[in-house]
Amino acid sequence: MPDIADIMLRLRDAIQAAFDTDENEFGMMLFKIKEEFDYANEAEGKTFPDRIWYTVKWHYRSAELVGLLELAQMVATKWPRRNDLRIIVDELKVLAVPPPVPAAAAAAGTAAANPIPLAVVHVLELADKNSFDLHQVANDLRPKVREDGVDTLKVANELHLSESQVRRMAAVLALEHRPDSSYLQWLAERTIVEEPIPAYYATQALTISALRIGKEKQGMVRSSLRRAAKQLDNLVEDEDSMQLKMSKVPVDLTARKRQLLAADRLLDLRSRKNPPSSVLTPAEFDEFSAAVIVHLTKQELETILKNDIGLPLHRLANPADPMDILFCQVMVSASDSNWETDFISSVAKATNGNVNFQMPFLARFRNGTA
Repeated sequence: MPDIADIMLRLRDAIQAAFDTDENEFGMMLFKIKEEFDYANEAEGKTFPDRIWYTVKWHYRSAELVGLLELAQMVATKWPRRNDLRIIVDELKVLAVPPPVPAAAAAAGTAAANPIPLAVVHVLELADKNSFDLHQVANDLRPKVREDGVDTLKVANELHLSESQVRRMAAVLALEHRPDSSYLQWLAERTIVEEPIPAYYATQALTISALRIGKEKQGMVRSSLRRAAKQLDNLVEDEDSMQLKMSKVPVDLTARKRQLLAADRLLDLRSRKNPPSSVLTPAEFDEFSAAVIVHLTKQELETILKNDIGLPLHRLANPADPMDILFCQVMVSASDSNWETDFISSVAKATNGNVNFQMPFLARFRNGTA
């Protein structure tokens, strides 16, 4: 398996050596790369070496090996006499465009494949070798473990007992995407024993468990949530924790307890008995949640909340979170603050022509009889 992390680090060092201390010239090169790369925002407040490293990471996040190859070729063209850059370009050409594999060999290789997708391995290797922002690691890992064909349970089985904090967090994020009741106790323990950022992601994984695990096991979910919440009450905040100080969102004990309580409320919404027509029955709630998460975009959700409810999304949740997490936060807030009917009606009306939202029960919210 190619050591992508090593190549990225060597590329960073080669770029820094090529430009030496000429930060302006480096910035001019970046200006020509791609319009979507906001160099000023990425580099704000960082040293010149950090800006180079952010550039390398951005190219990998943007297009993986092909992105690294584009960056290496661009710098090598500017500095054609640098052997270190030429060697990296040659290596990336081989890795980014591998030779065709015979069908029989491909089938044999698939059968013996590592249960961890290569893209996930690359992120983990990079995080192991460098002091990363764990939120950025999570942002990089989430789309990788959520790709079609990824067996998230195998990922969790492989990583959940790792000595690496990052690998255990990868297991948490895999279970966030596809919950499994056999991991409820393990996730509950993560909210307590892990450092604040991975612990917070564990509370979000438990929230998705509350949203998706079947009715017959909702009692197990609720027990795990309440056990974790009770144990959090017995902990004392480590005020010196660097993760608490550096996190971009609240991950302290209070934030984790609040997320667990939100998950508990989701279970209430999924188990209401004889609810009024102004809200959703448990079966309707599950169908509605699945449609919103899969077929509504973040931009559409933001527009509905802003125009119809009068609340910006960032007041209710972290917009960087995936749609399933956002839906949970919005629905719990809507129910607790008595605008649940208004929200469902707004979604129903906004999606009136969308074939994915033609569930019969939404008619009462569209025509105002809910």
